[in-house]
Amino acid sequence: MVDLGLTVVWASWNVGASYPEDYGDYFAWGETEPYYEIGYSQSECPVWKKGKENGYDWPSYALCNGNISSIIKYGKIDGKVRLEPDDDAAHSHWGESGQGWRMPTRDECLELHGYCKWEWTQRKGVFGWLVTREEIGKSIFLPAAGFWSEKNYILKDINYGSRPHYSKYWTSDMAGEYLAYQLNDGQYQNLDGDYYHYRIIGLPIRPVFSCREQPVVY
Repeated sequence: MVDLGLTVVWASWNVGASYPEDYGDYFAWGETEPYYEIGYSQSECPVWKKGKENGYDWPSYALCNGNISSIIKYGKIDGKVRLEPDDDAAHSHWGESGQGWRMPTRDECLELHGYCKWEWTQRKGVFGWLVTREEIGKSIFLPAAGFWSEKNYILKDINYGSRPHYSKYWTSDMAGEYLAYQLNDGQYQNLDGDYYHYRIIGLPIRPVFSCREQPVVY
């Protein structure tokens, strides 16, 4: 855990990872297990779990009945716009530690943008963002881990030569009927940090837990 003086403490690494530079696992929004078998998180030829043979696409998504028009939880169907603990992968995997780990909210991700410096760098051969609260000299490293779309693992962003890898992470908040907000990377830190995508894609998750009501002002 790293206390950056914000309203939440951030984990040092992703769900499914063992150290900060490890990508960890990839989850559809609202699901608590990857779609692939253990050991295939970045494989070009993954072994898919039963019922997930379509990869990260609507037919595999547990919160619908096979297509985008048949969502059964969150959004218009029930009015819920934030993940419940049972559908939160961080809580599912780390919550038993007793420290209240969960996925960050949209506001907590915007806070990370607003109070910290984002620097594109490389650590131990892994591209990513070093996110530092300069007032206290503490930081976290967010590896640019890419994402899963359908049966395709996508790592490199061909549109940015100086920032060649995708760096997106899920939040716990919806952005629309079929969309959820992401923790966006440093490219957008001078805007509002907002970004969202279809909730069926597979993204990494960086857990947090609440520690205070307001950020510490130095």
